[in-house]
Amino acid sequence: VKDIDVKKISVTEYDTDVKEKDVKKTIDTIAKQRSTFKSVKRASKIGDKVNIKMESFLDGEKIEDTGKENIEFILGDAKRIKEIDQQIVGLKENEEKDFDVNYPKDHEPAQLANKVVKYHIKMVSVDEPILPKIDAEFAKSLGVESGDIKQMNSEIKNSLLDEVSVRKKAALKRQIFAELVKHSKIELPKSLVSMEINRMMQTMQQNIEKQGGNAKDINFQPEMFEGRAKETATLRLVLANVVDKNKLQASEDQVKEKVKSFAGNYDDPEKAVKWFYEDKQRLSEPAALATEDNVVDWITSQCKKTKKILSLDELMELQPNG
Repeated sequence: VKDIDVKKISVTEYDTDVKEKDVKKTIDTIAKQRSTFKSVKRASKIGDKVNIKMESFLDGEKIEDTGKENIEFILGDAKRIKEIDQQIVGLKENEEKDFDVNYPKDHEPAQLANKVVKYHIKMVSVDEPILPKIDAEFAKSLGVESGDIKQMNSEIKNSLLDEVSVRKKAALKRQIFAELVKHSKIELPKSLVSMEINRMMQTMQQNIEKQGGNAKDINFQPEMFEGRAKETATLRLVLANVVDKNKLQASEDQVKEKVKSFAGNYDDPEKAVKWFYEDKQRLSEPAALATEDNVVDWITSQCKKTKKILSLDELMELQPNG
C-alpha cells in the first residue's frame, strides 16, 4: 500500500447555524409524531396514515407480496421512497392502482439500482392526523418539568446544535475517506474483493429478513456489490497503512471517551460502560471509531479545505458522499 500525499486531498467544511424556524420545525415534527388518527373516507394526502396491500415485480418476477397482511405507514415520511408515496396520494379506501418506479443508479439496496419495479397497490384505509396542542403539557411530555415553553425551545435548540456538530463531523469523515480511496493505487487481490462481496450480500440478506422480507425471493448477483466492495476493501487497507505509518492508534483515554459516548445512549450508562469492559472484544468498535477520528483530525490538519455555509435542512439532507 503506497503512501498518499494528504496535501492533495480536498474537503469542504460546513458551517451551520440553528435558527428559530429550525426549532419550530422540530417542534412541529415532534407534534406530528405524537398525532392521534381518525378514519376518513376522502382521498389520501401527505401526512395521512394509510393501510395498504402491495405487490411488486422486478423483471417479471414477484419480489414482494403483503398477502393477507397490510402495510401501515405515514405518507410522506422522510424514510420512505418519494416516488411510491406520490403514486399513493389521491387514493381512496378500496381503490387500486398500478404504477412503475424507476430507481436511480445509486439506490440502496443495490439490487434495485437502475431498475424499473412495477407496483400494484390497494388502499385499505385512510386516517388523518390530529395534532396535539403546543402547551405546558406538551413541554412536560418532552421532559421539561416546569412546562415552560421557552425552556423547551432552548433545550430543543441545544439538541439541534449537538446534532449539527455530529453531522458536520460525519460529512467531513465521509469526504476524507472518499478522497483516500480516490488517491490510492492498490491492486486488490480477487480473494479480498470476493470476501467483501460475500459479507455485503450476507448483511443485505439479514437486513431484508429483519424488515420482514424474504431474502430468498431476491436473486442477488455478486456484480451488484463489486464496486462498493472494492471501495470498502481499498479504504480498509489505506486506513490501516495511514494509522500504522503515523502512529494514529487510539489511546486508552480516547477509547474510554468513546465508550462513555456509546453508554450515554443507554438507560443506565454506568452499567453499559461496565458491560463494554467485561469483554475486551466489545471495545473493538469504539477503539476503531476513535482511531478513525484520529485519522480524520490528522488529515484535516494538512489537507486543502474550503468553507461552505449550509442551512440546517441542507446539512441534514447531505448525500452520503457529501
